[in-house]
Amino acid sequence: MYGRDALQVASAAALLGRYGVEPRHLRAVRAAVEREMSFIEQVVAPTLRQRNPEAREQAGRTAREIAAVTMRLHGALIEAALAEAGFAGGQAGQGARPGSPDGAAGA
Repeated sequence: MYGRDALQVASAAALLGRYGVEPRHLRAVRAAVEREMSFIEQVVAPTLRQRNPEAREQAGRTAREIAAVTMRLHGALIEAALAEAGFAGGQAGQGARPGSPDGAAGA
């Protein structure tokens, strides 16, 4: 059985498919996630070397906190890049529906 994360990944991939994004295009996203995870692992590695249950729990909390901050950073960088490319304004998830020739707002 697949977990909740697998469902979220499949759902996001399906939504991107509405824009013509194919699964093979998602390799770059997966590679970026792997690089970010490597970064997080490097940060918590000293705590994990302590080899006790409390240290492992602390490393887990720290890893999740770092992940949350990097997701905020990622969002801010994407927004800045969109603005720089001339796509400023609006929030993600708003605007024209995929495949809508008249650019009607999404439901």
